[in-house]
Amino acid sequence: MCVLQRLGIASAFAAVGLWGTAATSSATVVPIFTLDSHTITIGEKGVLHLHLNLTPDSSKGYDAQFAGGLLTLYSGNGASTTFQLGSGGTSRDFTYAFDYLAAGSYTPSFMLTGSFTQKHDDYVHLYDYAKTVPALLPKCRTCVSYTTQLIHVFGWKTFSDSESFSLGGSLALMTAPVVTPLPAALPLYATGLGVIGLLAWRKRRRAARTA
Repeated sequence: MCVLQRLGIASAFAAVGLWGTAATSSATVVPIFTLDSHTITIGEKGVLHLHLNLTPDSSKGYDAQFAGGLLTLYSGNGASTTFQLGSGGTSRDFTYAFDYLAAGSYTPSFMLTGSFTQKHDDYVHLYDYAKTVPALLPKCRTCVSYTTQLIHVFGWKTFSDSESFSLGGSLALMTAPVVTPLPAALPLYATGLGVIGLLAWRKRRRAARTA
């Protein structure tokens, strides 16, 4: 197996083939889809990894968390497996190994649908209340009248929004036949046969000259 090949988000969309739409809010869901090795021998397992990051935009919101969803990994040869995304937190790691028993080219992939929540604070109208205040009459200093005023109260309030997203991606995987290694003693054995044949030929040649 070769070293795990990590793909950043910039190269992932260009080279790996990610597709889909994240939510329109300020938070961003970033998938990193990788293989342990892009070339394996028949009979080995192709190990798929998917890492997810949920990043809120601090200028517009905070406290982003996954709220659930469904992930399906496809081997490219007909097999698949499904995971629940779960709720809470901002990162996920999924790993699964598929069997590849025939030589060829495969396209393992993933499909992910889910949602997340994110909080934000807004300055809004909170409530109204009636306030009664006394007022002196202009023509009677000892006379008092009362008026009622409607007071509007504004303040900061925390809201929690839920947004959905859908993402997918694919990778290329090659499988190769099992190569039987050449025994270490075979080249030495062939060299020995060549030397014996050369000696026998020289012996016959000498015998022919003598005759």
